[in-house]
Amino acid sequence: VNKMQSQYDRAVTNLGYATITSPVDGTVISRQVDVGQTVAASFQTPDLFEIAEDLSQMQIETSVSEADIGMINEGQSVTFTVDAYPTQTFEGSVRQVRLSPTITSNVVVYTVVIDVDNSDLRLKPGMTAFVTILISEKKDVWKVQNSALILRSFDGIVADPGDATPSDHLAIQRIVDGEPTVVLVPYEKGLVTATETEIISDEIQEGDRVIFGRYGLSSSGSSSMRMGPPM
Repeated sequence: VNKMQSQYDRAVTNLGYATITSPVDGTVISRQVDVGQTVAASFQTPDLFEIAEDLSQMQIETSVSEADIGMINEGQSVTFTVDAYPTQTFEGSVRQVRLSPTITSNVVVYTVVIDVDNSDLRLKPGMTAFVTILISEKKDVWKVQNSALILRSFDGIVADPGDATPSDHLAIQRIVDGEPTVVLVPYEKGLVTATETEIISDEIQEGDRVIFGRYGLSSSGSSSMRMGPPM
């Protein structure tokens, strides 16, 4: 009797192996097996399904180079876009900066994990995100496009300000005695992004128009320049 009971218990246990139950509730993202396919685990447990436990809360994993990782901290605000909604900007926050580095194209990078609220379920797993992490923020400041910091003076000498120094000058068109006049205004650099630079100067006036790129005088004495909108 004991032997038969042992055989019965073993058979019940083996029958239980025929039913595979997910350890979590969620949404099936991908399926690796088909109905009727034999699933056998020898040295490694096979992947059956990929399951997302909660699609209303998602994460982005982005790579940051070692040159910039020192500026990244948990809790920093993040904005990003995806190709599916090119006109919409989404928001998130830095959850974790992983300590294990990887090498991509001979550059050492670190993985930064970003938490994203996806209550409307518009974001899908596997989408590519174009991420901007807010390192620092200032309000009510002057800013210009970086191309405005490359100047050509009237004597034809090209000057590239490079790193900020008190002697840097910005080319401004200003109305003086009823005539448009180009003046060079000293400035210092503040915050710098890939496209714009904060300008610190007591001599900039509201309504000044910044000259972009290079400018100069032609042989006839006329000026050639490209200007931005009024400050």
